[in-house]
Amino acid sequence: MTGLNIIYPDGKTTSKCWQVFEPLMHGWPDSTVSTELILDNRPMCIWGLGLNNKDSALRCIREGKKWLFTDMPYFNRWMGEHTAERCHWRLIPNDIHVTKVRDYPSDRAHVLGLTLAEWRKKGQHILIAPSSITVNRFVIDSKLDETSWIDSTVAEIKKYTDRPIRLRKKPRNGKLSGPMVETVPIEHDLANCWAVVTSCSIVGVQAAIAGIPVFGHPRGPSAPIANINLSDIENPAMPDRRLWLNTLTYSQFTKAEMRSGLAREILHQLL
Repeated sequence: MTGLNIIYPDGKTTSKCWQVFEPLMHGWPDSTVSTELILDNRPMCIWGLGLNNKDSALRCIREGKKWLFTDMPYFNRWMGEHTAERCHWRLIPNDIHVTKVRDYPSDRAHVLGLTLAEWRKKGQHILIAPSSITVNRFVIDSKLDETSWIDSTVAEIKKYTDRPIRLRKKPRNGKLSGPMVETVPIEHDLANCWAVVTSCSIVGVQAAIAGIPVFGHPRGPSAPIANINLSDIENPAMPDRRLWLNTLTYSQFTKAEMRSGLAREILHQLL
């Protein structure tokens, strides 16, 4: 079993990526951290798609090399230093989201207190939740801009329904983003929502757990239970979500679980 070739171009240990890299160094033997991209026979490990990480990930894909992506989790998100030890962090082999369902048990979902609401059969508006432009350029088109994605998505939706459309962009405040800086809770936009349309946003995960049908990209986290074609917007599929939910919970870990080697034990066979 080989270690991880952890790449962090910035090298600043004050970054939240060290909440992941430090415990991985303890729990994944023979791992090293470098500020330069030098690929070897070990899986490359990166945090997010910033700096040069997007290009490094694309190179691994082109050359058929294994890699481990780390970022904010699907559940129990970091909300500041006071939550650093008890929150989770996302670890995904060979892509930025888990897109294949595996036969994992429900124990981790139970510990996190996650329950699946019944699929919603009524609602009014459609919620569009764009992924970050960095993510969209990684999975869809390297030249894509946010306005173009929104405009084309709205135009496609309007071909098949006259339901009102609501837009929810990723909350941002300086270098911070997500729930930590949101001014409108996601629950507000999901109330009385008929369906959520996104590419790879975790809003799709939140919607599906709340029982709201999702339309998303095949490389998004809701892909295994999401609809692909917007022509189905008035008659969305509502598949079983149990194994999907379990799989998501087995794709994120606390710092203690990374230090102990549990993350390596679960993920190494996929790398």
